[in-house]
This record gives sequence, C-alpha cells and structure tokens, in this order.
Amino acid sequence: MSAQSNQAATSHLQDQDASKRTKYTLEQWEDRMQDIVISKDIINKLVMNYLIVEGYKQGALKFEKETGIKAEMDEDLIDHRIEIRRLLEKGQIEEAISKIDTLNPEILDQNVELYFELKRQQLVELIKAKKIDEALVFAQANLSQSFIKPTQSLQDSKSAYFKSELEKTMTLFMYEDLNGPLPASLQELADVKSRQKLASRVNQEILKAMGYSAELKLGFYWQMLQYSQNQLSTGENAIEFPKLKDPMGDLEM
Repeated sequence: MSAQSNQAATSHLQDQDASKRTKYTLEQWEDRMQDIVISKDIINKLVMNYLIVEGYKQGALKFEKETGIKAEMDEDLIDHRIEIRRLLEKGQIEEAISKIDTLNPEILDQNVELYFELKRQQLVELIKAKKIDEALVFAQANLSQSFIKPTQSLQDSKSAYFKSELEKTMTLFMYEDLNGPLPASLQELADVKSRQKLASRVNQEILKAMGYSAELKLGFYWQMLQYSQNQLSTGENAIEFPKLKDPMGDLEM
C-alpha cells in the first residue's frame, strides 16, 4: 500500500472514530455544568487570593466586608506594590526601579534577568517616545556595558541571552510607526501589554523576596481545567464538547 493510501485510510478511520464520539452542544454542556456544585467559601478564598497577590488592596478590603473572608495582607507592603505597578504600567520605569530599590535593594541585585527586563523596557519607552539619541546612549551605557560583557557574577550563557534580546530590541529603531504592523516578536515588545506583563512579574518577585507566597491559586485551577479538557477530548472514550480556551473568555466549540 502506498504512503498516500495509508494516509487516506488513517484519515478515514479517524473520521469514523470522530463520528462515533458523544457530542454536546453548548446548551447541553452548560446544563451539565449547572449540576456541579462548588463551595462558595472556596470561590471566595480564590477571589481573595487573587486580589491580595495582584495588589488590589481596596478590592480585598471591600471583599472582606462582603464575605467575612479575612484579607491577610501586609498593608504597607501592598501600598508599595500598588505604587510600583502604577509606575510600570505608565511606562515610568526609572521611577519604578528606584521604588523597588528603596523597598528592598536585594530584589534586583539578586535577579539580574528581571533587572535586564526593566532596563530593556526603559529603552523601549525611549524608542516609542522618539528620543532616538537618548535611547542610543541609554542602550550603550545601561544595557550593552552592564549586561553583555561577562563578569564574575554574570555567566557567558546569560550574556549571550542578553545580547540576543538587546539586538532584537534595537531593531525597533528600524520602524517609523511602532503602532503599526510589526513582526510578532517586536509587537510583543512595543505593545502596552508588555508593561502589564512586566508589572505582574515584578509584583511576584517582590512578594517572594519579602517572604510571601506569589502563587495565584486560580492559575493552578486553570491548568487543571486545561488538562481535564485535553483528557476528555482524546483517547478511545473522547467526547466533543465546548471548551474554555481563555480564563476570562466564553465556552467555544
């Protein structure tokens, strides 16, 4: 039998298997979900964990009053985290770095990768503001000289990574309009979401450095849901059903 025949036969068998699967419409699946009872206390604790880890102080305090779930948090620390997140999301990277160092200088001293990401974001902000000369000087003084040359505390492999990432970032100079279409890797750098992503990472590193858990319990349950959906849709007893592809999205067929 030829390779094409084998492929056709395999495809035909897969089609047959798919046709035998139990299928659920969106309405049927939502009806089944209604039969699952989840403790309200568990849901409330997950929400409180999210509010505290992400630094939503007022939301956590309000939720405490509404549910009786204790908002166990260091209010002084959460105020610092809120301010640092605000600065990062506004693109005020230098000010954010200063705040981080004031809170705990070891956070960036012991996490060179995070420090690089902050300095790289600062460079991106200069490029986006069309401060070309300032950006070139900044890249040389704060990135190239500080991260590219290996030192006793900076391994060659890290230096190579920083060099590659800096070269990628420098290609932003080639584009007149950073709000227009860009290659995916550059779009990620230029997009305002890069600030939010960096702010979340900094927030987690602050929590860990100060001895608090940075784990989002909702993230764990989201991973378990993805695993369960994959198990249900593969194998001999696979079924077809609407899936949740985004934790903030809707069920999709």
